[in-house]
Amino acid sequence: METKLKTEIRKEDFIKSAEIKVKNLLSELYDEESKALADKQSIVKKYDRLIKEINTRIEESRKKIEQLQTKFKRLKTDSSSWDQVKNEFDVTLNYLEGDRDTFIAKAEEVIKNLSDKMTELEARIEESTGEARTKLVDMYHTIKDNRDDLSAKLEEAKSKVDDTWKDVKYWFLEKFKSFRSYFEKN
Repeated sequence: METKLKTEIRKEDFIKSAEIKVKNLLSELYDEESKALADKQSIVKKYDRLIKEINTRIEESRKKIEQLQTKFKRLKTDSSSWDQVKNEFDVTLNYLEGDRDTFIAKAEEVIKNLSDKMTELEARIEESTGEARTKLVDMYHTIKDNRDDLSAKLEEAKSKVDDTWKDVKYWFLEKFKSFRSYFEKN
């Protein structure tokens, strides 16, 4: 009987001890779950905000496309008021092309991103060997050559005071597009 009583006391003590551990562990697990749910909610809000921003950009682009196409179509077909149609088209074109300072700021950002990529590649080159190193060195030189070309054209655009900077802008954008497609392949 005494053994049975000791066993029950040990069992009760064990159960009380286990209950404390379970409650502590449950508290930790609920805290982890709560933090995970809060993180999820934060990410969903950020995601929703980003999707809304992207959709807004898409809608703005579509409106600009429609506006440009409408003005161009009118330019080609409306011969009754040529000067007015031409002026409206020029205003629309100038608005959609953006201004010189905005282009320069965006171009400088592109060049900075290329320089950052070159810095990343330099570190990877130091750590690599053999064929991988050769490929990274080639990629580095390709990026450097393109960055230098883009930088030179940007300096040319900065020095232009009339609308000829727009020609540089289009060259810059075409060069960057072709280079970006190379970059996405590698």
